[in-house]
Amino acid sequence: MKKNEMIDKLNLIKERALHFLKQKHTRWNKNDPLGLAEANLKAFQIVEGVDFILSEIEFISDDKEFELLRKGEFEKYLSIANLLKREDIKDMAENWKELFGNIENMFIMFDEPAYKMAELSIYEAPSVYVIYTAKI
Repeated sequence: MKKNEMIDKLNLIKERALHFLKQKHTRWNKNDPLGLAEANLKAFQIVEGVDFILSEIEFISDDKEFELLRKGEFEKYLSIANLLKREDIKDMAENWKELFGNIENMFIMFDEPAYKMAELSIYEAPSVYVIYTAKI
C-alpha cells in the first residue's frame, strides 16, 4: 500500500487505542484489574509507537511501498533475514534465498513489544517498509 493509505490505517489504530484509554472499564476493573492494567499499558504503547512510526514515515518518499503485518509474519521475515546473515551458512546462502523468497536484508527501525517497523529488502525488487502494531 502507498504512504497515504498507511498513514490513514495507523491513525485509525491510534484512534482505537485512544478510545480504549478514555473508556471507563468498571466491570473489567472489578473482575480482572491486572488484565486491565496490562491492556491500558499496551494501548499507551500503541499510541506512542504509532506516533514514532508516523514521524519516521514523514521522511520516507511517497513512492515507497508499505505493509501492515501480523506479529507472526513480521517475526518470520526477521528470522529469515537473520538466518541469511549467519556466517556458518554463507555457502548455502543462494539456496536459502531461493527457498525464502529472495529476502536480502531486514533493517529494524523499531522493535518493541507493541509495535515494530523495518525496511525489508528483496532481491531485484524495491524495498518494502513492514509495520506491526498490537491489537487492543
